[in-house]
Amino acid sequence: MTHTIETARFLCLRLFFLNLILFLSATTLHAQVDDIADQLTTIDDITDLDDQDYDQNYQLLTELQQHPIDLNTATPQQLQQLPFLTAQQIEDIAEHIHRYGPIQTEGELAMIQTIDSETRHQLLQFVTLNPQSSPLTPHPSSPHSRSSTFIATTSIPLYQREGDNTVYHGYPYAHSIRYMLSTPQCQAAIVGAQNPGEPFFANKNKLGYDHYALYLQAHPGKNLRNIVVGHYRLQLALGLVMNNNLAFGKLITLNSTDRSYTTLRGHSSRIEYNYLQGFAATLATNNGNISFTPFVSLRQRDATLNSDNTIRTLLTTGLHRTTTELNNKNNITEFIAGGRLTLKMRNLHFGVTALHNTFSKPLQPGGTTYTNPSATQRYRNIYPKGQHFTNASIDYTYHAHAITINGETATAATGGVATLNTLNIQPSSRLRLTALQRFYSYRYYALHSQSFSEGGRVQNESGFLVAAKWNPSRSVTLTAYADYAYFPYPRYQVSQSSHAWDYLAAITYQHGTTKLYARYRLRLRQHDLDAADPSTTIKNTTDQRLHTYITLQPHRHLTLKTQLDLSQAYQTRTSTGCMISQAATLRVNIRQNNKTTPLTINAHAAWFHTDDYNSRLYLYERSPLYQMSLPMLYGHGMRYAVFAQAHPTRTLTLTARVATTNYFDRSTISSGHQLIQHSSKTDIDLQLRYRF
Repeated sequence: MTHTIETARFLCLRLFFLNLILFLSATTLHAQVDDIADQLTTIDDITDLDDQDYDQNYQLLTELQQHPIDLNTATPQQLQQLPFLTAQQIEDIAEHIHRYGPIQTEGELAMIQTIDSETRHQLLQFVTLNPQSSPLTPHPSSPHSRSSTFIATTSIPLYQREGDNTVYHGYPYAHSIRYMLSTPQCQAAIVGAQNPGEPFFANKNKLGYDHYALYLQAHPGKNLRNIVVGHYRLQLALGLVMNNNLAFGKLITLNSTDRSYTTLRGHSSRIEYNYLQGFAATLATNNGNISFTPFVSLRQRDATLNSDNTIRTLLTTGLHRTTTELNNKNNITEFIAGGRLTLKMRNLHFGVTALHNTFSKPLQPGGTTYTNPSATQRYRNIYPKGQHFTNASIDYTYHAHAITINGETATAATGGVATLNTLNIQPSSRLRLTALQRFYSYRYYALHSQSFSEGGRVQNESGFLVAAKWNPSRSVTLTAYADYAYFPYPRYQVSQSSHAWDYLAAITYQHGTTKLYARYRLRLRQHDLDAADPSTTIKNTTDQRLHTYITLQPHRHLTLKTQLDLSQAYQTRTSTGCMISQAATLRVNIRQNNKTTPLTINAHAAWFHTDDYNSRLYLYERSPLYQMSLPMLYGHGMRYAVFAQAHPTRTLTLTARVATTNYFDRSTISSGHQLIQHSSKTDIDLQLRYRF
């Protein structure tokens, strides 16, 4: 392993100096629109979330990028959709436009002191600067403000899984269609999606696709600010009662701890579990000081059932390939109704949220006979039980000059309490300090809650975090935090109370098209010494990771990115991992018969070597629109991918991607129904996008 790491270091230094030489010889630099996957590498950490949450975040951010906000007419509620903006930055943008008029250029945006280079670069991916518009005199809609888009995507595996020939009822291909209509006043979308192995126009999918999502959203006027019919997502306050919108980890959550949300947006995603279905709206007074958001949802959900027909487990995979998975599809009904009332008084903001959940069958994890679990299963005792669930909360925000205090306190019908409170101090435009306290009783549960936590749930956790973000210059951003969490009741793989510590330090250098990023994270947790036979002794485990990359643009058509990832985990023994990747993106215009076709080609190769799964590493890849590619790599091997996108006409976009993982240390990949009898696997993604 020592020889392997030395080889990796040599390759990394060689790639770094090659990029540096190319950069120093460059003469022309131009900014390019980033891929959302690249954005996620900086603003969040994959180890905080699972693949479905990251896929959800990617799709929501992609939708925001595809429908950019006019910064000069944007409301605070619209800018709150961008998770990397703080409340102070949103206020400073509004103040600058009020004082000096519409923002004309990117250079003028740099005049806002709290908007550092990194944030400005991120912001420009999601907004437009229309100098002829302002909040007082909105720019009239252009003929092109109405748009329709049709997208068809398919994924083709060049291999066979064990389940393809045995238990899966459908073809091994994934495919989806998407149609979107957008005008300044309303948006509508419909999506049909199919996972590999799911039946198409057969079995329970007699209407074709396994999953459909559709919505109509409008913004009628001053008093009826927002209305959605169909599938939608909702985030209220700090998420202790309701949040099925963006689910980010700690790093980016720190940017949004100083504001309470009422975010309502349509859902047109392939994600099949985390949404509401019905009706929601936001009504407000003319001045916006009082607003009310009622919502109603009625939908079917997947679940496994006990022998007495009670609900054993609520399923969130969205997979319906086998007979068992198809039998679990849509076999219960969930009804949700609630609302949020907010009141603004100068620097003070109050909110009240209430929600009621009802299932068609009682929720009983483990069944009615599951009354005395073993020590390894004690954590299941605090899982939610019953048929009816009610939650309510009060939230507040106080903002005065450089200080913002906000929080939310919620309760459940069980009597459990959850509270999250933050203090943000900004003594200067370049320094921001944050303190965050949370207490989530093990008796509290809200089935649609999602907020800041170490354990991944708003339950059985208390903790305290301190963080700082400092910009010593316009190009450099330093971020650090330290977080401590205590879990009073047993958790998965921990049969008694336990602790966790989490430390992170990151630096970003952003100047023009040159970007250097480095992040180090150390996590200390506790687990049972022997998972099969836990005793009073628990072991301390560690997980430390270094993620760093440099992006250069030596030519206006060429972008290079060199990335290094190191990991070291300790449980019963030490496990180490290393990955080096090199990516290149070429953007050219092909001229033929007096016609120009823009073409983008992205290629990368990654070498990885880890001792086992505990030191696994993740790699973000360029992929077709709304398709998230985030392979998890462990063992020893290489990963290759080529992405190509062409625009034959102004309305047509064609995208293709080929990706291969080649393992050096195994003859088969995965296990069970997903078993592949080969040491490598290749996938092809194809997409057609047409704008009307």
